[in-house]
Amino acid sequence: MNPCEAYEYALENGPDEKTRKIACQDPMYAYRYASNIDKQSKENTREATCKNLFYAYMYAKYIDKGPREETRNSACKDPEIAFLYARDLDRDFHEDTYNAVRGTRYEKEYKEFFNNSIKEKII
Repeated sequence: MNPCEAYEYALENGPDEKTRKIACQDPMYAYRYASNIDKQSKENTREATCKNLFYAYMYAKYIDKGPREETRNSACKDPEIAFLYARDLDRDFHEDTYNAVRGTRYEKEYKEFFNNSIKEKII
């Protein structure tokens, strides 16, 4: 059984450790399993999604519904995803996300976004 088959089987028959473990061999199916079958966060699905920075971001946003160190570390491997993570999940300056965008085209946008949000808090 491959990750796609395990995911589809679990969709019809419900979650279990065997199909979850197989789905976790692929970050996309681990994300989909957590989202559509478990409908909650689990350590093994989070760990599997963190192997892909996009799915780590999606997992944090839609399943964890907030930042976590594991998903942030994965997201910070790409400046664009790091910016989105900071904006959508941290919602504040974080050293890791800033370091990921520093020296890239996202640095200016990062600074502007957080400077504006700081100004709004003061007003």
